[in-house]
Amino acid sequence: MLLTIGALAAVASRVEVPWIAIFPGSATNAESKVAISGATTYDDPGAILYLTVTQKRLDLLDWVRVSRDTTNALVRPDPAEDPAQTQLANRRLMTQSKSNAELVALTHLGYDVFASTGAIVRDVVPGAPADGMLADNDVIVGADGTPITTKESLTDKLRPMQPGTVVALDVENGDGSNRHTVSVTLGARPNGDAGGYLGVVLETRATEKTDVPVTVAIDSGQVGGNSAGLAFTLAIIDQMTPGSLTKGHKIAVTGTISLDESVGAVGGIPQKVVAARRAGAEAMIVPRVHVAEAEANAEGLKIIGVDNLKQALAALDAVPPAGQKIS
Repeated sequence: MLLTIGALAAVASRVEVPWIAIFPGSATNAESKVAISGATTYDDPGAILYLTVTQKRLDLLDWVRVSRDTTNALVRPDPAEDPAQTQLANRRLMTQSKSNAELVALTHLGYDVFASTGAIVRDVVPGAPADGMLADNDVIVGADGTPITTKESLTDKLRPMQPGTVVALDVENGDGSNRHTVSVTLGARPNGDAGGYLGVVLETRATEKTDVPVTVAIDSGQVGGNSAGLAFTLAIIDQMTPGSLTKGHKIAVTGTISLDESVGAVGGIPQKVVAARRAGAEAMIVPRVHVAEAEANAEGLKIIGVDNLKQALAALDAVPPAGQKIS
């Protein structure tokens, strides 16, 4: 019987199933990954923890084990998804996230850091003229020979154009690499307004001016995605501000950060809550849209929902001194 069970287990370990498991990942002190030069820095006896999840493609034996653990999630992979391209996209998201965190934090601290350098494609409308021509995180830096520095400068350029007009867009990656030209035939605006329609959601790319006296380096290692943006922003502010934002507590943080200081949604909230609990966090700051989902898995962990950086700082300001329970 033991041989039979062992043989079955060996076979099961070679049978793939159409599932990916999402597990609770790490909880790391964000300030330990931030290095600042050109300014006085201060230590915080507490910790701002940024959270990760891990993913694994499953065989049948894994599926039997994982499906019994409610701290994990099972999702079906998109058969059209290229894992290498997904990994590349996640690295680009992390690069942009770290840049946003630096710029937002330094601006909050009074530094003049912004230089607008293009219009980032944040989403492409399915079936729109840009569909298949542009991709998320492409940066448009020119249109028919006109430099594009903000999302407004692109919309101003396209507004007088008529449907059917072919526009040559100069496009590059977020880090300025792979510059190339894409020709897109504009369509009609779905709302009936005059002017050419591209069909993208845009955000202005802002990069740090070269004469900023402070340098911030964030070591994100192999972690991808943009969900640590708020945590890195708070870590930079904490290091450059006397005192302690956390007041000596361990506080987990997840959420994207945009240049307008808004905090955006992330994935893997149930698993990140588990990671925060396992790391001994006393509270967890999440995008407000995730509060109910986070509280369902909190098991006593204080969940704080925020929409922007100002609210996150206010939440930390309300935290009691070390040794007192966060309630």
